[in-house]
This record gives sequence, structure tokens and C-alpha cells, in this order.
Amino acid sequence: MVTIDGVENMSNNGLSIDVEKGKNYSAQRKAKQFDIVEGSCHDINTNNRDMKCLSHKSTLEAMMKDWRILESNLPESIYVRAYEERIDLMEVMIIGSSGTPYHNGLFFFEMELLRSYPRIPPRVHYKYHLSGFGLNPNINPLTGSLKTYPTWNPKSSTILDVLLYLQGLLCEKPYYSISRDEYSEEASQIYDYNAFLASCNTMIRVMNHPPEHFKDIVEQHFRTNGDVILRACNVYSDGRARVGSYDQYKFDLPRKVEKKMLNVYSQLNAAFNEPVVCSLKISCLKFIEYHTVRHLLCCALLFLMVIPAIIIIVKYDGHMN
Repeated sequence: MVTIDGVENMSNNGLSIDVEKGKNYSAQRKAKQFDIVEGSCHDINTNNRDMKCLSHKSTLEAMMKDWRILESNLPESIYVRAYEERIDLMEVMIIGSSGTPYHNGLFFFEMELLRSYPRIPPRVHYKYHLSGFGLNPNINPLTGSLKTYPTWNPKSSTILDVLLYLQGLLCEKPYYSISRDEYSEEASQIYDYNAFLASCNTMIRVMNHPPEHFKDIVEQHFRTNGDVILRACNVYSDGRARVGSYDQYKFDLPRKVEKKMLNVYSQLNAAFNEPVVCSLKISCLKFIEYHTVRHLLCCALLFLMVIPAIIIIVKYDGHMN
């Protein structure tokens, strides 16, 4: 199996996919991974309106300790924004890893530290959840809340542990991260496709409504990776490759999933032509042209196969008469 990670590419059938073209993180490295920001946090879903947690000395000490850890220990694919006026709230952005259904996606989580922190873990909420789109078995698609939390030790656990747990949820073959009596590789592949569809729909929402303190990162990310995402949709839509990898065989994609993939391709194509990523317009047109030419060639081939058959039938009928 060849992982699509920018080192080894797909070359069969004339394909060439580099899921990390230009390096996913090259542009984002210019931005601080951890930053304390000013401004509004009104769009964060919080139950802690009165900020009672700030009156607890142990909670404040734990928060300051967490900030120091995050300043120097965040993985390169995780970005955190803490609020100067609401130190109990944080926004987290995680970049999906190659080799997974989440590659090139941006995933945002809201984190709230309650007054009993660090005795209990922070409350986490997935920001762009969509009803009917299952991003991950451990994220409730209706509420965006986590179904399971990492093991928490009040004396040693930190926010970084929670962030690494969230990053681990966006893994290869997420279907197997939930307990099932019988594992099915076919079901796992279908789940990967649906997870990728959820990721693509999230991309569209993020581009339309980027979080205030991540706007520049979001714009640069999709400028760098937009054409790669479209190519991935193109290849995945007809089963030429499993999401995130190339297994040297054609996967029989269910028609329903194929239609969804082509639909999200069109939506992403339109979104990438918005001003925020206008530099992708030429690339998008190339992919549209590719689709058009491919379908025309298929029709021409079918026509060439059918005409001789019709001629034979006509001659046979004439001979019989």
C-alpha cells in the first residue's frame, strides 16, 4: 500500500496525487501555534458565563501551567488560541493528517475549563458539526460533543493530553475505533468515504465562516492545498483509490456515496472560486475540463461499439428477409 503523503505518489492510470503538496504546514508555520488573543469570543459555545472558575486559585494555577506547556510543546498540526479576557476558553485547530480520511481538512474544537478544573477535564465541543454527517464515531454528529474522553488524572493530566487525544481521533480507519462484535473491511472503507465527505463539507463551512482568529491560516491553507483536495475528490469519486491511500485495486464505491462525492466536489469547486481562494480558479477549470473530456471520450467509445452492432443486426435482418 502506498500512503499519499507527498513522498510516494499515485501514478497508475495517469494519476498523480500529492496530498501534502507544498507541505501542509509550511504556510501555517508562519503563524504562532499558541497565542493569547484579544477580541471577541462570543461565538464560543460556553456554559460558564459568570467565569466563576477564575475565583479558584488552584484552577488559575493549573491554567497558567497549561499555557506554559502549550507554548513550547504543541505538535506542528495543532494551533491554539486562548483569550486574554476569558482564560477559561480556548479555540483549537487541528490539521488532518495524510493517510487518513481527514487529510488536508481543518477541524476546530472549543474548549472550556470549568470551575472544578483540574479535578475534571475541560469540556470539549466540535465547532462545525453537521447533522447527518458522521465525522468520527467518538463525536456526536447532532451536538458536536465528545462521546468519550481520555483518561484524566487531576495531578498529572494537562490540556495538551486532551489535544493529543483529539488529534488521535482523526486517525486512519476510524471505523475500528469503536467497539463492534464483527469488524468489516468493506464497512470500514465506506466509513472512510463518509468521513471524507464530512470533512469536505466542513471545509466549505470553514471557508464561508472562518473563526475570527484563524482567518489568515484558513485562507493560506486552502490556497496551498485546494487543488490537491479537488484531485482527491476526483479520484475517490469513482473508486480509483481508497480515501488516503492507494491499494492497487479499484474499489467498488456504492452509487449513493459516489453521488455524494461528486456533489461535494462541485461545492468545493465553487467554494475555491470565491475571492478567499481565487488563485485556485485555473486549477478548478482544469479539473472541470478533465471531467468533461473523460465523459466525452466514454460516450465516443460507446458510440463506436454500438454502431457496428447495429450494422450487423440490420444486415442480418436484410438477409433473413
